Amino acid sequence: MPETRTAPAEAPPGRSPGLFARAGSFLLVLGGTIGSGVSHWFIVWLIAATYGAAGLGEYSVVLAGATPLFIFLGLGLRNVYVSLAGSPRWGTFLRWRVGGLALAFALLAVYCLIAAPYWGIFLGMAVMKVADGLSELALARLQRQGRFTALGALTSVGAVATVAAISVAAWLSAPTGVLLACVGGVSLTMGLVALALSRPSRASLEAEEEIGVRRLLAAALPITASTGLMSLVASIPVWFLGAHTSAPEVGRFTAAAYLIVAANLLGASAQTILITTYRRHLADEGAASLLRSMGRHTLLLGTVAVPAVVTVVLLGDPFLRLVYGDAFGASPLELLAFGATAALCILGYLNSTVLLVLNWYRSQLLTTIATLVGAALPLALATMIGTTQWVLVGILSMTGAYLVRFVTARLLLTPRRVVSDVPH
Repeated sequence: MPETRTAPAEAPPGRSPGLFARAGSFLLVLGGTIGSGVSHWFIVWLIAATYGAAGLGEYSVVLAGATPLFIFLGLGLRNVYVSLAGSPRWGTFLRWRVGGLALAFALLAVYCLIAAPYWGIFLGMAVMKVADGLSELALARLQRQGRFTALGALTSVGAVATVAAISVAAWLSAPTGVLLACVGGVSLTMGLVALALSRPSRASLEAEEEIGVRRLLAAALPITASTGLMSLVASIPVWFLGAHTSAPEVGRFTAAAYLIVAANLLGASAQTILITTYRRHLADEGAASLLRSMGRHTLLLGTVAVPAVVTVVLLGDPFLRLVYGDAFGASPLELLAFGATAALCILGYLNSTVLLVLNWYRSQLLTTIATLVGAALPLALATMIGTTQWVLVGILSMTGAYLVRFVTARLLLTPRRVVSDVPH
């Protein structure tokens, strides 16, 4: 069965932007992406500083349920809208997004009723996730129009405004739910500005075409499956720790796990830069040369990762205590596992980029499923053997996930298979 593919979005006609303009747009988009990650880490830091490890643990349990729910029911609509060939009607995607958000809201309420009865956090989380979902689709319209300077500027301003809003709320001693609602308020405002900036012309509106359900789902489901399943890698250890230990231990794990979030941001940034380079490399020099290039990049990043992991082990504990407080320290073994996991996470993005360039979407989904198996194995083993080092077990779950992800992708990306699959 052939892969379902979507054509890349075309930039609007006109003069191509110059090199400096493209570089500036890229830096703005990159700044917005990293700024968004920093702003969400800032929420974690504020909760830890204000409510301690227990408060952070409660937030983590709600987030662990909310993230996969809203990703799965978001259907990857932003990526589909941006990449779908033709002139898809944005309103169609908006209707699907609103329906998905409503269902995700209801299921999150059920999840909290069963596993996380922290209703103030639930309401704030719901506001934040719904606002993010609507804003994301509004920003997609700017992205499809190729207006990357406006997109990057808006996301960068949004990140700064988020930090400012939640700082004021924390200064006023607002509860966690209000902090999250403030994030949602900023996100929704940015979405409304994006809609105003991307308002299409009458001619563009008349050219838009309705997208059938079958075509939309054929493009959306593979993307949603991979992205949604990958989000479980962070949720599974939180659920496990929540069932076997106390909220403060969950909070301690979450605080240190933001090292993996930083690794994901670096990996995603590297993928943004390399995906065009790899695509051109494949077209100009062939699949075998592309694999050799990936191998060189892997060796380079792996060499850089060794001293970085050593630094994490030596300085991680005092750094965590300085940033979060004495309750958030970590043992050398925990830090070693975190450092190794971060390195594997970044290296895995190189494999993922090659899979995307080759259009091996089913292989990428298979890699994601294997990643979840890798996350579950350490938890199953710890349950059978028994342990008191629950935070370490949670970290090893993520280590197993990213190790299996890396190995599986490498087994799939054999030179013989790649060269035989890619037309010459």
